[in-house]
Amino acid sequence: MSSQTYYYLVASQRFLFEEEPLAEVLKERTRHYQEQEKQIDFG
Repeated sequence: MSSQTYYYLVASQRFLFEEEPLAEVLKERTRHYQEQEKQIDFG
């Protein structure tokens, strides 16, 4: 049996969409994972 690690994000709507746009964060993280040849484990 394999175990999985789950991560949670808690932030205000203002932070996610104005101060630190979530779409931009996901775009940067996707690029980083591709450069490191890691499987994308978020979505």
